[in-house]
Amino acid sequence: MTIWDIETRNVLRWLGGHVKTVTSVSWSPLSRYLASSSLDWNVRIWDLGDEYGTCVRTVRFDTPVTQVLFAPDSSRRMVVVLESREAVLVSLPDTPTSSEPLRTTLDTHGDGAMSACFSPSGKHLLVGTNKGSVQVLDARTGEVRRPTYAGSRHAAL
Repeated sequence: MTIWDIETRNVLRWLGGHVKTVTSVSWSPLSRYLASSSLDWNVRIWDLGDEYGTCVRTVRFDTPVTQVLFAPDSSRRMVVVLESREAVLVSLPDTPTSSEPLRTTLDTHGDGAMSACFSPSGKHLLVGTNKGSVQVLDARTGEVRRPTYAGSRHAAL
């Protein structure tokens, strides 16, 4: 992956590590970390606070990863969407070398997860499904908070 300075058109950092197509990237709330997802089944967390852009954690899944997105209020929480149409809430431990991240597979009631995003407050998680619906879940627990919205033009959080 390459990070470019748009104004100068210079390369700021080159981040090597994924061995297949990178499917998404996401900045952490304070822009220190960058998360990248790939068809190589990995999410990598890059520390851009050092001069090299070091990969500080790799989170491996059982299938290719199509999307990763940091929560707007924490660089230790993210949502991941897998090619198997599952959405997973990931909570990273305090330090990169400590225990494995906590993973919560989100219940989309049998519909396949296609995309996901956090609400601006970080309290809710919205998961778009392959059936045209949007599931609204609690972003901390993964529990369903609102009924499924399918085709509604007036849904408020």
